Amino acid sequence: MYVSVERGADVAYDHHLRFARLKLKLKRNWTGGPAEASVQHWYAERHLEAKLQYQTIQQVLCS
Repeated sequence: MYVSVERGADVAYDHHLRFARLKLKLKRNWTGGPAEASVQHWYAERHLEAKLQYQTIQQVLCS
C-alpha cells in the first residue's frame, strides 16, 4: 500500500490524507452450484461441436 500525506504531518493525528493507492488480489470462489455445472455443460457441448467439425473436415480432405 502506498500512502501520501500533506507536508508537515509527521506525528500529529490531525493530518490530511492526500491519496492512497491499494492493490487487491481477488479470487473467484466457486461453490460448485448450478452456475458451475452449466459452464461445464456449455464447455462440453462446444468441445463436441468442434471435434465433430474437424472430423468432417478431415474426412473431406482424406477422400
